[in-house]
Amino acid sequence: MIIPISTDAPIYHRPYGTVGLIVLNVAVFSLLLAQPEQFDHLALSYGHGLTPFTWLTSNFVHGGWLHLIGNMIFLWGFGLIVEGKLGWQRFLLVFLAIGMIECAVEQLIFWRSSGASCGASAAIFGLMAICLLWAPRNELTVAYWFVTRPGLLDISILWFAVLTFAKSALLFGFLPSAGNEALHLLGAAVGAVIGLALLKLRQVDCEGWDLLSVISGTVPSGEASYSWQYQADSQRRKKARAVRKKKPAASSGEIPVPASSSVDRFSELVVQDKPHAAYAELLKIRRRQPEFQPGGDELLTLARGLRKRREWASATEAYSELIQHNPRAHAARIELAEIMVLVQERPSAARKLLAECPAAELSAQQTSRVSQIQTQIDALIDNGVIEVEGRSW
Repeated sequence: MIIPISTDAPIYHRPYGTVGLIVLNVAVFSLLLAQPEQFDHLALSYGHGLTPFTWLTSNFVHGGWLHLIGNMIFLWGFGLIVEGKLGWQRFLLVFLAIGMIECAVEQLIFWRSSGASCGASAAIFGLMAICLLWAPRNELTVAYWFVTRPGLLDISILWFAVLTFAKSALLFGFLPSAGNEALHLLGAAVGAVIGLALLKLRQVDCEGWDLLSVISGTVPSGEASYSWQYQADSQRRKKARAVRKKKPAASSGEIPVPASSSVDRFSELVVQDKPHAAYAELLKIRRRQPEFQPGGDELLTLARGLRKRREWASATEAYSELIQHNPRAHAARIELAEIMVLVQERPSAARKLLAECPAAELSAQQTSRVSQIQTQIDALIDNGVIEVEGRSW
């Protein structure tokens, strides 16, 4: 059993809509326990023509406690992310649109059949597909129970969604009786279309980390290109500050400190080895306080984490910032030089970086790494590598 409980995806809105949907589902379930004869009026029935009213109501009807609890757990996990980017009003519209469109198509497919279906599963699969499109590299923290061994696991939304969809496809393919899995995938397809449309119409800000940007390799490498909504928010904040009553200026040389919760979250994400989320949190802090500077050890840990995950552009930014504020950060210079040689093919820039690493201040291991990098630099230059323009060191 796997239960999603939290996420490191940026959340900009409180989950009022998600909580409201959970409460409504529990309320409807409780009502049907008291009045079970109403079930047939609210569930999606087959073979009786089109019934638009049940396209809505069937999303809130469940066949038992386990059905309800399972759906509500996953509604929380994925509703949190989608509503966090849209706000409660648009989130509710998206949830209902997925559920109702899926029900309409389902009723058309089973036009000549008999029976009924119910539950929020298809709409939740639609939310999962949207999360895959909007935040593939963010992680879910899931609780699992394997035989007698409980625990917590961090898994990317990309892998969680892909494995879930693959499981449904396999079950439907090998067990034709598992028709509900096909309906789940139908809901995912509807959600994917809606999520892609909102993304293309710029109705959601994924900060450049949506699936299309990740695949094309156009994820942001710095704050200037971080997101279109950031630019709009920045302009709005500037206007608000212009009309707001001025507060007494801070003493000379004093740097305002951002909200402790954001700084604490950044530090926690670095310690938890979640560099992608930590880097996003750092940029979020910088939007409010451009002067904020994390500690050198934190910045080095962040840069190494990004490098480990092959986030070369973000890692370069983190290393560069550390070197700028601490020119004697020789470890950072050596590691950044390796990226420049092995990934970016910038031998001249790497050589300038290493020129500021006095041999007397390096350990034996660092000296050996520098020697290897110098050999690779010479090889690139001998091969006539044309260096692209970049930061001047």
